[in-house]
Amino acid sequence: MHWNSESGTLLVADLKSRLSLFKIDTKELSKSKFLHKSTIRDEIPQTLAVKAVKVKPTSANFATRKLAKQETFNEGDEMLLNALAETKRRTNITSADGNIYVKDNTETFTVYFIGCSKGGIYSFDEEGNFTKAFQCDNGVLQILNIPETDQLVVSTDSMLFYQLTVENRRATEVNRVKLTGKKNHFNLLLIENSTVAMCYGEREIRIWDLKGGDNALFRLNSEKGYDNKDDIVCLSYSAKKNMISAGTSEGKIARWKRRRDLKNQGLDQQWKLQNSVETDCHYAAIQKSSTVISLIRLIHPLEAQDISLPFGVKGFRLSGKYITVWDEENVHIYEIKDSNDAPISITSSANFTCSAKDATVFGAMVIVLEANKLDIRTFQGTIRQTLGFREIEGLPILMDFNGKYMAVATTNGYLAVYDLSGKDIKQQFHSSQFSKTVPDFDKFLMIRVNSAGNRISFTATQKNDEIFERLSIWDGETDSVGYFSFHYGITDQQQYEAEAEQAKPGERPKTAAIRKIEREQSRFRLAEHFPGNHVWDKTDPRLLICEAIHSTGDQNQNLLISMYVTTEHGVQMHDLQLKSDKAEQLLHLSVPYMYFFKNMESEEEDDPGVERSIARLLLRKTLREFVGLDENDSQAIGAMLDFSFYLCMGQMDNAFKSIKYIKNESVWDHMARMCVKTRRMDVARVCLGNMQNSRAARNVRLSIERGDSVDIQAAQLAIELGMIEEAKTIYFSIGRYDMINKILQTEYKWDEAFKIAEKFDRINLRNTYYNYAKYLEANGALEPALENYEMSGTQKSEVPRALFMNPKVLEIYVKRRRDPDLQKWWAHYLESIGDISTAKNFYHISGEYLNVVRLLCMEDQMNEEHDMVDKLANLALQAGGSDLVEAAKFYEDRDGHTDKAVMLYHKVKH
Repeated sequence: MHWNSESGTLLVADLKSRLSLFKIDTKELSKSKFLHKSTIRDEIPQTLAVKAVKVKPTSANFATRKLAKQETFNEGDEMLLNALAETKRRTNITSADGNIYVKDNTETFTVYFIGCSKGGIYSFDEEGNFTKAFQCDNGVLQILNIPETDQLVVSTDSMLFYQLTVENRRATEVNRVKLTGKKNHFNLLLIENSTVAMCYGEREIRIWDLKGGDNALFRLNSEKGYDNKDDIVCLSYSAKKNMISAGTSEGKIARWKRRRDLKNQGLDQQWKLQNSVETDCHYAAIQKSSTVISLIRLIHPLEAQDISLPFGVKGFRLSGKYITVWDEENVHIYEIKDSNDAPISITSSANFTCSAKDATVFGAMVIVLEANKLDIRTFQGTIRQTLGFREIEGLPILMDFNGKYMAVATTNGYLAVYDLSGKDIKQQFHSSQFSKTVPDFDKFLMIRVNSAGNRISFTATQKNDEIFERLSIWDGETDSVGYFSFHYGITDQQQYEAEAEQAKPGERPKTAAIRKIEREQSRFRLAEHFPGNHVWDKTDPRLLICEAIHSTGDQNQNLLISMYVTTEHGVQMHDLQLKSDKAEQLLHLSVPYMYFFKNMESEEEDDPGVERSIARLLLRKTLREFVGLDENDSQAIGAMLDFSFYLCMGQMDNAFKSIKYIKNESVWDHMARMCVKTRRMDVARVCLGNMQNSRAARNVRLSIERGDSVDIQAAQLAIELGMIEEAKTIYFSIGRYDMINKILQTEYKWDEAFKIAEKFDRINLRNTYYNYAKYLEANGALEPALENYEMSGTQKSEVPRALFMNPKVLEIYVKRRRDPDLQKWWAHYLESIGDISTAKNFYHISGEYLNVVRLLCMEDQMNEEHDMVDKLANLALQAGGSDLVEAAKFYEDRDGHTDKAVMLYHKVKH
């Protein structure tokens, strides 16, 4: 939206590229009216500006313009007077001192300029005229009007700075400059009438005098309190103080003051850098005993100091550079002193008598919650303002702070949000009662307000003193309550959609939305858990993380649930993970880190890439999506957060836009891992390509080409990325126990593999025994390997191979097993090494009489030593074929055996 106070018009552009112009009556809003509308094709509006544009006179006024070229006229000339009389009526002539002057009748229109996602800049005026004014190289980030000139300045996605002149609703390029920096922090700021300041995510700003053509760079100086990590991310200008202020990535404010007495000198001499201002000192405080508080610095260099106090501490709060502490009767305010050459310390700033239940410092105010009221006091304790609550609301009992916003809960179940930034505290939205959303409501257990001050998350207890199983979120903008149910694993919107689907008549196939709900419900259902502490991200108003506490008190089963909450999409579940054994209560969230009380009983070593102990009492854990990212790379962290959000919403176009310029390979790795959860294989292939992981990309592509289901593709991706547990979970959900069996075998978890095979995958049970035998053999455990070869039914081939180099052991095995096939193989082996006698014995034992005959024939000992005449006929009958003929010929040549020769010939029909 863009408001033009001079003409009283308001231009509104939406994501569907529709433009609507309204005439606003500021005295009576009901008399406001709609003027014009238009639509931009194939582009999305991204920025708006308004400008007074001069339009050249029409051809009908040509005669007037010709006459106007005559500067003065004599009143005695009658012909000229007649001409001037006509011209005066049409062009408003003024005269003085006997001379007559003609005014320029150039018309001026208020024109809105709309910058769009593909680089187009369009003009739209109050008469409804819509036209394309200019085309930039890339998406437009910002348009600034340079007052009292015909110029606009434009910034684009590709870090180009344009200087344009405007005439007749169209723009012409005057200058173009390519800048380097970070697009996310590319920001233009108008200073006075024709000077522009700009930042681009570096340790400097540029100031450009468009009228004079002068420009200069102004860099941060370490002597003024800035370090190498301070990149400028935003700008602001105060005309009253004649000062440019810039916010840095480390939470500092940089200021440049302009010297009026040097206005005629160059720009680089006019602006002077001031000392840095800390906006957030990044501290944590933990009470160690009744009189000792441990003060911890969370930013580099990390430090912790124990502060001893001369009184018993009832409670405390940190706010910026102050820590507010209270006992039974007094409130004490201490200022934190922190310098590079001395340890952290505190000095007393104020104290006053007050029986506080909660208290904090905001600016020059001390906000104190007492037994039945909420007071705003000075540092001396003087009451400046008392926040009143209606009788129906009850008394204030809880409060929470996030930036400039304060949330308050009352005894009767009401919630309210206040803005603390003004002179007086103002309520943001009408307070609402939420006790009716909790059956048998007793009281609020915990409230948390987000960084935008438009949502409050809360938990409550019921009259039976049990914690209600929902985490609820109030959206102040819509005055509605969303929730996540731990027992059912479902959000309010999902429950509404599921009930609506069930209410439809007849049996219909499940929609994709319902299948997604069922998948999430099976994943997030936590029937034995209840909500614990929960925190919003320090800067992002969408991200909320909550502890899931197991009802048995077993900390090993406690979980962390993350979700995104927006007005448009409601509560959207994001992730579920086990809480670290080293972590106790969740304290704070500042992407990419979560902070916990540290479990002092845990003896696990820190994993530098994931967890880090700060002092003895605090644990810092990196969010799963941000492991491996540089904590100082604010662009990558912001892109990763946006990608995660849009991916959770299913908005793939926006997700890709958020990471378009990311070159960090670890960012792509994290996004590929997220694709395992979202089943977006198209996104995964892009990520693998940017990671240059050709093997993984090939395997995923082949899985897609084979027509595998999306779940199988996701499991394949998980395996390629080393996400083994996720792969097993996917295979288990779709009943692919054979794949789970294979994974367990690759992890050498043989007991689990046998359990899966015996219970769910019996078709692969023998194969599992075989693979286990191979594993044992490779590790030198021959005896159990032989047992498993037998279980797999492969002992006839695998045991001889395994024992081939140890013939004595192999012979013992063959004799012990008494397996005809093994005995036959052993006889073959003995024959091959020339041990004919033993070979004949094993052929005989195994029933291989043909081989016995063959060996006897080879030795010409058929009758002499073995008396085989009587047995040969039976052996020949068993052998058949040509052996019958040979045996018949043998009997034919021997006296007294003619009958046997005839019988054998008869068998072969010879």
